Amino acid sequence: MKRGQRVRFGIAALAILLSSLAGATGLSARQTEALQRKRAQVQAALEHAVRVAGHPAVIVILEDDPIATYRGTRRGLAATSLAAAPDTRIGGKLDLTSARSRAYAAYLQRQQDLFLAKVREQIPEAVVHFRYTLLLNGLALTLPAEKLDLLAAFPEVVEIFPIVEIFPESRARALSAALPLDTSHALMGAEDLWQAVGGRENAGAGIMIGIVDTGVDFDHPMLQDATLTPPPGFPRANTGENLANGKVIVAKVFQSIIDQQARLDPRFRTAQDLTGHGTHAASCAAGAILDLTAFPGARPVVISGVAPKAFLGSYRVCAPRCGLDSLLAGMEEAVRDGMDVINLSLGAPANALLDRAANNAVAAGVIVVAAAGNDGPPPSEMQNAAGGTIRSPANAQRVIAVGATTNAHQGAAASALGRVRVEEPAPPPELAEVLGFRGLNGATPFPETPIVAHLVDVDLVDNGIADGGGLACEPLPAGSLAGAIALIQRGQCLFAEKNRNAAAAGALAVIFYNSEAGGDTLLSPGLSGAPLPALFLSRTAGLALKAFVTTNAQAGRPTRIALGPLDLPDEMIVTLPIAPDHLADFSSRGPASTFAIKPDVVAPGLSSYAAVQDDDPRGEARFPLPPGVERDVQDPLYDPSGFAFRNGTSFAAPRVAGVAALLKQLHPNWTPDEIRSAILTTARRPPQLEARRVMDRGSGIVDMRALARVLTTVDSPTHSFGAIRVRRTVTRTKTFTVKNHSSQLVTYRLALTMTHTDPAITATLNKTTFQVRPGGTGQFTLTLRIAPTVAPGTREWEGFISIRDDGTTIPEQLYIPFWVRTVR
Repeated sequence: MKRGQRVRFGIAALAILLSSLAGATGLSARQTEALQRKRAQVQAALEHAVRVAGHPAVIVILEDDPIATYRGTRRGLAATSLAAAPDTRIGGKLDLTSARSRAYAAYLQRQQDLFLAKVREQIPEAVVHFRYTLLLNGLALTLPAEKLDLLAAFPEVVEIFPIVEIFPESRARALSAALPLDTSHALMGAEDLWQAVGGRENAGAGIMIGIVDTGVDFDHPMLQDATLTPPPGFPRANTGENLANGKVIVAKVFQSIIDQQARLDPRFRTAQDLTGHGTHAASCAAGAILDLTAFPGARPVVISGVAPKAFLGSYRVCAPRCGLDSLLAGMEEAVRDGMDVINLSLGAPANALLDRAANNAVAAGVIVVAAAGNDGPPPSEMQNAAGGTIRSPANAQRVIAVGATTNAHQGAAASALGRVRVEEPAPPPELAEVLGFRGLNGATPFPETPIVAHLVDVDLVDNGIADGGGLACEPLPAGSLAGAIALIQRGQCLFAEKNRNAAAAGALAVIFYNSEAGGDTLLSPGLSGAPLPALFLSRTAGLALKAFVTTNAQAGRPTRIALGPLDLPDEMIVTLPIAPDHLADFSSRGPASTFAIKPDVVAPGLSSYAAVQDDDPRGEARFPLPPGVERDVQDPLYDPSGFAFRNGTSFAAPRVAGVAALLKQLHPNWTPDEIRSAILTTARRPPQLEARRVMDRGSGIVDMRALARVLTTVDSPTHSFGAIRVRRTVTRTKTFTVKNHSSQLVTYRLALTMTHTDPAITATLNKTTFQVRPGGTGQFTLTLRIAPTVAPGTREWEGFISIRDDGTTIPEQLYIPFWVRTVR
């Protein structure tokens, strides 16, 4: 995708126009500031907006509030937002059929019509593609670049945003491992919450989950359920082909401006998933219970989504490419269709408009779950202004942003794996045979017959080199690995560079093992044409080999190993045990662009065994694509069995969407914010996550055991004090409201812990115990004081508040983390 070039003529013209307007009409300081803001937005649009037939594509936001947030400020038009008019809710969501909602929607339509009449008169080349009234009040359109200044000068225009391309948050490249659904449920404690709603056979009944993605494969057996009857008014579609069924009750497609004028094959305008990403996400959230023993090529397990009896709504917004305009249209439609939960497994670098729409969907009574992103820890080219790598809409405050953790095992086809056998001396049992993942795209294929040679730990030959530590990021002594297989730790430089340095030192092959940060996760290292075949091992296996080699070297004995393929058919699926509940190294980290604590929670997502499309291995490329478009379409998620391993926060998020659906089923009167609170405050933190920053793992791993019993929520389940420049003593306070959803009087006990601190920072609570009546609320206040003697530089500090009630409404504790960044 090419970004629009900067059009300086438009900027200059806008500057002249705005300055003349200010001088001619005597605009107020506030109006002048608004015009200057629009000037900056025009420049951003010219720089970043996609171009359609040479014209920039933008979204203009108009002066009236959208239906979701309108508070009754127009004479004769009653408020429509749930915040201002709680009686407008139906089933906990904004009632769009109410008289007040319909009246205000008609008003917005008229105002947009009047605005468009003016636009068409003065900018006849403008083409409108989408109109928004529910989550935003605006239009998506294209127009000549030199007319953007004129558009910005319309008094009805409040803001202008560039339309950019959006990408699904899967990570199919470079990783081949997996997270089977049959074990991820156990890691989250699903059985307890299933039992609370009547068992897995009833889990999710009556709840609707919207999957705003690449569509779904409506014929897939995980996305069908003959026992379900669609609610009244469903199934729904917006094309001539109604692919919806009793399980997937909405089949709609929204094609972006990016593709509407690209002369694409008309077969792309379908609700059917051509790539497999949306199919995988949908099956993670609410796939039907399915025994795979009868499916050739599939693992012989029984799997399901987290909420297998929930209905699904499919909103294909990548057709084939995903644009901000089509994503917003799909989100609005999901809210209009009455979805209880919306899952967004796609994202963009921090995008204020996308975050606003997601927050407004929550304001309309819908639970919104979003993938945090796959950009890993900073530094990253995707870093936001606050220094995090969280993507939008996961940046949105009221959205549940989900990072990814490891499963108890990973899996892949035998053709993607290799093994190490210690030939001599006799190894301990755990080293008799070690399996790992083959390197990808090397100059030399992985050996079909084993390479038998001495194993040399690079750490024993690079002590005099700058990087040390067995990393092989610098040239190694000549001949130091002659005729040997090199053992090299991951980290600090690319696998290809390590491989080339080992080859230059005479090695025959390379065994990589994971870094401390990567732990026992497995991946297929990209070799980018490097000369030696390679295998990647977990950290535990690598360290065991390292210790064995060191012991032998100290005794003057070489360690002889055989490196080769598995003696299994290439297509056979093999699983490898790994340590569960570790943070996936690719999972995006906080803070959010607003300095909020993100991600909110983490869930299994370092790969995912679930449904994929089985129609065509070419994915989107099954239909002819114009030049330049093929590089923008998604890699296919395909397997002839209809099931495959994939990785990414894309597939952690829908699991949490399924959890939210179950909690909505269990507590139908709870608001989206209360459900978010319960999910965050009950999350668990095993030691390996407890040691992580809150901006890495949020509140922890979703704990469905605790969710089955919790009856207390907090209005702010996390709190960021933001970034504070310290010149003198600074005091900040935050008041929390606790709600008792039970029928009992509850006594709450509070405790505060600072986990990363400085003597110059103190945090205190105004009380340590309080009581709340049944159905009532209580409050407490956190005070943070920062003295000017706080450590210099830019530092981050964090702590948490624990709420307990001896098991009355809280299974163990509610955990409320807080965070602050100091600048001195």
